[in-house]
Amino acid sequence: MKVTLQADEKGNLHLPSSLLPGPEPLASYHLQSSRSQTIISKIESVVSAENAFLKTVSPQQRVELLREWLKEAATPAGLSDWDASRDSIYD
Repeated sequence: MKVTLQADEKGNLHLPSSLLPGPEPLASYHLQSSRSQTIISKIESVVSAENAFLKTVSPQQRVELLREWLKEAATPAGLSDWDASRDSIYD
């Protein structure tokens, strides 16, 4: 396929997704230029790895993992309830 593209006023080219190999949201591509040619190759992204993880975990397991993470995140780091309270500021 041969397509002619025109650069915008800043010199940027906007490629239609139909010209990209495996277009999908948040996909990453590697561009390799030599003289008058540019080669575009798709890079396996982190998003794909996350999607693979989500496919292996059931919705119930996701909820449990989230609850475990929230328990750890909700624990204050090294402060007692009194030290973290507003009243302790005035003592």
